[in-house]
Amino acid sequence: LSFRHDEYLILPEGSYIQYGEEKYYLLEPYSPTQVNECEYRYEPQFRPEVICLKKLPVFFMDNQLTNLETDWTITDTLANIAVVFARNLRKFTAINILNDGIHPNILVDPLLTGSKTLTFQGESIFDGLNKLAGEWDTEWWMEKKNGIYFLHLSRCEFGNPVELEVGRNI
Repeated sequence: LSFRHDEYLILPEGSYIQYGEEKYYLLEPYSPTQVNECEYRYEPQFRPEVICLKKLPVFFMDNQLTNLETDWTITDTLANIAVVFARNLRKFTAINILNDGIHPNILVDPLLTGSKTLTFQGESIFDGLNKLAGEWDTEWWMEKKNGIYFLHLSRCEFGNPVELEVGRNI
């Protein structure tokens, strides 16, 4: 987004724009650049909602979602640990992946099995999801369909593989 204005206005962190159904946010305050005595240039970098997860710590919570721990260790399956993240998203963001209030819309590759032990020490939700996916050597992404969010824990692959070769097709 780029525009010019005759006033100097600081855009506060959390400011957002909406494009279609999606909101994009400022992660830090934005100050414009003065072009001349009467004009300021604004080029704020609005980020998708999922990037805002870098600002929120991932908590381990009791069933009432009240006792919040930032340093915690868990041994469980990928799907069950992902539920902890779903509960964080529900409590602290507008990203609700709990389709009926109880069962999360978490889609896990069925080949990713077994339990692992992970320790979280103040990581953000975003970094925690990276750690979680990394332990099972996979990827994570969120998708919104018809206003409903889905958390995917699998390889993000669509269509046929494309072989890239320098000088040939890149």
